[in-house]
Amino acid sequence: MSYEYKRPEGKLYKVSIKEWNKVFAHRGRWPFVVANVYLQEDSAVVYYNVSLFGKVVFWTLSPLYFIIMPFLCGFPDAYKEFKGLVSDKELGQFSSDGFYRIRNDQESQQWSKLMKLVGEDK
Repeated sequence: MSYEYKRPEGKLYKVSIKEWNKVFAHRGRWPFVVANVYLQEDSAVVYYNVSLFGKVVFWTLSPLYFIIMPFLCGFPDAYKEFKGLVSDKELGQFSSDGFYRIRNDQESQQWSKLMKLVGEDK
């Protein structure tokens, strides 16, 4: 079974993980991640993808990576992880969150924070 990436509907906002962590709790995201917020009228989907800068850094350090990692986890796993970082959208190796406008008070507060973050607070 192969994965096929489908872009979510809605307007796209790219938010650096540094800005994201200022508004929301730190979720253990490494610094080379960007939060892609796909905003619809009453919901939003957030995909956490490796940024272009992160991919360039990883490619630059890949010779060192392939010297060390095969000894730690084996070459097949190291190669799979490398592909997952470089082609995260194409392989579906990214995480995501969902936000909804009104379901309960806590989600309403989260929605308000998200709107302020992307500049859509009305």
